[in-house]
Amino acid sequence: MCRYCSEECRKQSWQSYHHVECPYLGVLNESATGVMAHLTVKLLTVTGLVRVLKCRRNPKSSSDALRQSLSTNSSGVYLGGYVSLYGLLSHSESRSPAELFQYTLLAVWLTDLLYRTAFSAGSGSDDKELTMVGGVVLRFLQIVTCNGVDVTELQLADTLHRSHPVSVGLALYPTVSLLNHSCDPVLELVFYADRLIAVDVVRMHDVTFCVLNFLSLSYLLPL
Repeated sequence: MCRYCSEECRKQSWQSYHHVECPYLGVLNESATGVMAHLTVKLLTVTGLVRVLKCRRNPKSSSDALRQSLSTNSSGVYLGGYVSLYGLLSHSESRSPAELFQYTLLAVWLTDLLYRTAFSAGSGSDDKELTMVGGVVLRFLQIVTCNGVDVTELQLADTLHRSHPVSVGLALYPTVSLLNHSCDPVLELVFYADRLIAVDVVRMHDVTFCVLNFLSLSYLLPL
């Protein structure tokens, strides 16, 4: 069951992606593939097949060095959005063959699922296109693992001391992903509607780097 903060939020969700994901949401949940698979499918559904292929067919998208240039304009200003998410590091080179094989199997299944739903009205879906989209799915599965942010809300108890954050989902924020991880963070994430605010929890003039703790994501992912 999906929950929304308002009727307007529900309508926007339905028009943007939920009308596509609703029929297979139960399959995703029962597959035990974790929230990273759901977020990957949702991201590509919202983006659309045309834009996904346009970005992938850009010659710069095949090079780690050139891929970063897709995320900035001519003045070097960070753009954000889908292209910036696609340019995030996936750390494929650091993964074992067994891990990459598991991701590949999951990518094949999710690509088939996308072409049965969100991309069903796309182009001819020839083998070359399927391979290209499958590669994008494989890349985003790894990007989500490294850069996904656990979205939380504060569950209030009878006292503030007993109140605690609870996970309500997983999201990607391209700007936040530019920050490095640390088990001793100087920033804390606060969620407000569809926005994420990084709040300093120490005196910023006493630190050199702005770092976050991304490890809260680990328990959301399948082994």
